[in-house]
Amino acid sequence: MTATHGFAIGTPVHREAWAAVLAQPDRDWNVHALAERLPGRSRKGLRTALHLLMAERAVVPVKGHVVLTVRMARDGTAIVADLLAAWDDAHGRRT
Repeated sequence: MTATHGFAIGTPVHREAWAAVLAQPDRDWNVHALAERLPGRSRKGLRTALHLLMAERAVVPVKGHVVLTVRMARDGTAIVADLLAAWDDAHGRRT
């Protein structure tokens, strides 16, 4: 499965959040956890990054949490890798 990229490629904050999630694919993520990993980044941007990953079906909600908490879906690592590659291509970055 590949990412659909049905949205604008994203912002640098989105890219950083996606890379953080990909770096620890077995971890549950929420905005607070991302903010600790990426200090100084907009919480709104981090929240949007998680919503974009949900829209791409890269992550799924974790039941039983009051705040939005997600974990990697079965094909999530491939989808997030595709998103990062698309972002890098769109911004002339080489990884």
